[in-house]
Amino acid sequence: MQPDVTMVNMNKGDVRRAVHQRRRSMDPARRNEASQRITEEITTLLSAEAATRVAAYAPVGTEPGAGVLLEGLRDSGVEILLPVSLPHGRLVWGFDHGPESLTTSAYGLLEPRQPHQGTEVLTTCDFVFTPASALSPEGVRLGKGGGYYDRTLAQLSSLVDARGNHPVIVAVVYAAEIVAEVPVEKHDLPVDAVVTEQGVRYFNRRVGNR
Repeated sequence: MQPDVTMVNMNKGDVRRAVHQRRRSMDPARRNEASQRITEEITTLLSAEAATRVAAYAPVGTEPGAGVLLEGLRDSGVEILLPVSLPHGRLVWGFDHGPESLTTSAYGLLEPRQPHQGTEVLTTCDFVFTPASALSPEGVRLGKGGGYYDRTLAQLSSLVDARGNHPVIVAVVYAAEIVAEVPVEKHDLPVDAVVTEQGVRYFNRRVGNR
């Protein structure tokens, strides 16, 4: 996973636009193959770690894993929590019990029907998989711009400090989206690991010597 050096000295908006344009311009067959490989990497990881519950999301459009990730998670046998977007950049969570348990939001995202739970439910997960636009070589995540996951991960960090239960936070991107430099602000938190079509890479050694 060699970092892409073409986006150095860009601001966050420029990096996001460059990444999203690259996603749109990918050959569909190549993009689908990468998404399938990412799904295989994730399900292999869950099996190796004997995971029983994860928080994830349903990728759409040109996102890594679109069309295959959610079904792959279901096939792996783990319990799956999916996010529901609320006003003011808030996420709540509900369980995925199959396609019939989900509804399509105004944003075109698949979301669980009620009941929903707050961020504290994430402390019961083995892994939390997060979308990202890009990632630095040190694991600093550049989100999609809405701040939903920035707020959630900050809240989760506070809950973890209080409760001691720490799920592994994993960003999901294409390999080319690990870039040499990501603009960083005080609220930006590094993830523990990244999964791409090239494999899983850990940044935080406290989660295991992998």
